[in-house]
Amino acid sequence: MKKGMVFLLVMALLLLNPAAYSAKMLGPGDFYDTGGHWAEAEIRTACTNGLMQGVGVNEYGQQIFAPDSQVTRAQLGMWLAKSFALDYGQIRFIKAPSPDSYFWDVDNDAWYANSAMLCAINGIFPAGQELHPEEYVTRIEVARCIVRAFTAKNINVPMIMLMPAFTDMEGLPHEDVNAIVFVNNTGIMTGNGEVFRPGEYITRGELARIANRSYELFKMNPPGVKKMEPALQIGAEEIKTSDEYLEVSVEIPVISGMKNTAAQQKINEHFKQVVQEQREELLAMAVENKQSAEEMDYPFHQYQLYARTGPYFENGKILSFYVDYYNYSGGAHGMTDRRTYNYDVVSGQALSLKDVFISGYDYKSRIDTAISAEISQNPDDFFAGEFGFKGIDLDHKYYLQNDALVLCFNQYEIAPYAAGIQEFRIPLQDFSKGLNPNLKLIN
Repeated sequence: MKKGMVFLLVMALLLLNPAAYSAKMLGPGDFYDTGGHWAEAEIRTACTNGLMQGVGVNEYGQQIFAPDSQVTRAQLGMWLAKSFALDYGQIRFIKAPSPDSYFWDVDNDAWYANSAMLCAINGIFPAGQELHPEEYVTRIEVARCIVRAFTAKNINVPMIMLMPAFTDMEGLPHEDVNAIVFVNNTGIMTGNGEVFRPGEYITRGELARIANRSYELFKMNPPGVKKMEPALQIGAEEIKTSDEYLEVSVEIPVISGMKNTAAQQKINEHFKQVVQEQREELLAMAVENKQSAEEMDYPFHQYQLYARTGPYFENGKILSFYVDYYNYSGGAHGMTDRRTYNYDVVSGQALSLKDVFISGYDYKSRIDTAISAEISQNPDDFFAGEFGFKGIDLDHKYYLQNDALVLCFNQYEIAPYAAGIQEFRIPLQDFSKGLNPNLKLIN
């Protein structure tokens, strides 16, 4: 009798609190809403391997995965960062980077912030704009990001190169076509019959399957990038002053560790001189303008000089980085001048764009083609005709970031002021046969 009463009491408690029962029955990777779903096994595997996780609990406190919900860009970033073990690579920072310096609409404390930042540092998400973290992502965006992630980790996947016969690839940019070829030939993503469905949103169940297939390839083909201890360091000398004429807030780069100490001293003196010259020029203009403002009774606005050093790349052979100099001298807005610096680590010699390549290699044509193709995807963002992009100079400014060559254009060079500084990131692998072997830019 007593045993019967205990049984009834336990059953009553379970009926009143079904979450307790489900919590005991569900193991790692199991969720209340995935039982019987076509992706149940894929979801269990992805979660067990730490590639994905649930989205919370339902009204009964039961863990749910939401397998048919569409994937947001924030969720995509989390998966990419985990699956590909994203880090800084060979990039170093004078100050620890923050997510809001890469995306205008990302709070540094957001659950996805660091993952999104790592995706930007590795060239998977475009930086310097809005992330739109809650926006749903399409199949082609996922495919594109997967290829960029494999490239960032320098993972070479052996496969038979076959062009899939999808009827909905026509008109896609070159990068997107290559992305479809890669994910289809590796089996990471496939189409439905004759279509790939590039513009369709992807579900969390589908992403679980993609995550598992990517993870298997990642394990079978380990990254080729080996971290190296930096031979050089860049610090910063900070100067902050303010008076009625001019506000100054600058970080002057200070290089240390270069074997050629004379060259190192000369380089460091150059950075100091640049700031000093700009400071003197702005101050003289400000004094003159303030005097005129008082005489003619119009408002004077304090001038400004800011300087910030970006992340730097160093692989034991080349040191590469940029410095942004911002000047405000009245008017509607100031101007930012991005200057790039590239040095031979041993000799301290400045390296121009042509020095990145072997003699006789036609790097200009390849770069011009890549930039023109990217501009064609968003032509309204750029100037056209005689004011538009006409090709780079042979010594165009550039810097390196891990696996990529980055070409820079300042405000008004090829696009309106509001578009900001324009950068075009080209994988170094695209120049593999033409790169200077002494710089050891790719393995």
